[in-house]
Amino acid sequence: MTRGLHMYYNFIMDEIDRVILKITLFQEASICSDKEKIMIANVIFNRTEQKYFSNGTVSDTCLKPYQFSGWNPNTANMNWIKNIILSLRQFYDAKYDSIINQALQKDITDGSLLYYSPESMNPPYSIPDWNWNELILTYKTEYFNFYKLK
Repeated sequence: MTRGLHMYYNFIMDEIDRVILKITLFQEASICSDKEKIMIANVIFNRTEQKYFSNGTVSDTCLKPYQFSGWNPNTANMNWIKNIILSLRQFYDAKYDSIINQALQKDITDGSLLYYSPESMNPPYSIPDWNWNELILTYKTEYFNFYKLK
């Protein structure tokens, strides 16, 4: 078990949490920069810490229905997830351990709890059905917009 390494965060993360987190990061941001991957990990850690759509574990935060698109039922990501776990394990283990360790050191999202990719929306560039009156934009990156509660 990892106690958030530095500890910027106060939750405990076991090996199952780390594997689920690596897969979630791969599904959500495999084409993105390391900084964007760290930011998404920060959102997951912020949700875990604040129990925002979470029971306080990283696995529950990642696997909560309709929170992270890669885990949604009947999606292309979900249909090939089993193959990713088997065929890319060595690749994502080393790469994503570094991402996770950096994200555990510091929250670079200013407490963001939500993010989305405008290009990935259906239709593209539409916006999520969120209560926008309660949100403030914290960061825009090449692929994502990050938000926290006001």
